[in-house]
Amino acid sequence: MRAVSLDESLDQETMHMLVSPVTVEIESDQSYVDEYFKTEAMYLHAVAQDPYNALLLSNYAQFLYLVVHDHDRAEEYFKRAVEVKPADAEALRRYATFLWLGKNDLCAAEETFLEAIEADPGNTYHAANYAHFLWNTGGEDTCFPINSPNDPNDDDDYNAA
Repeated sequence: MRAVSLDESLDQETMHMLVSPVTVEIESDQSYVDEYFKTEAMYLHAVAQDPYNALLLSNYAQFLYLVVHDHDRAEEYFKRAVEVKPADAEALRRYATFLWLGKNDLCAAEETFLEAIEADPGNTYHAANYAHFLWNTGGEDTCFPINSPNDPNDDDDYNAA
């Protein structure tokens, strides 16, 4: 039996019927920029209406950090969010993540993760984020020891190993 090439066995019209037509429209970057401006304008309006809303401030800071890549303004809004009383654990956690990944300030990030845990001690999500931070940064050179030397629950046999 002789091997027949694809071109010999199918004519051009049959090939055209077997292949689905594909069209692609590439959006210009300008459409995204316009959306960013609209989003930013909406955030600024909302922040002007409710300047002490920690969730709104931290959402806007996240937008500035992750979408606009304006770290200086993001930090300004994160700071405003974490200064709101009572402390908002989610705003603290987001700021800690920004300090870690955006600013590479590990000591300040660790302190802020611990503040988030303190603000909402029953929420394991914040403890899990702190654990994730420790795991990814090595955890050995942390600014704050996990167990204090005077901790009565400290297992001496475990620490001696």
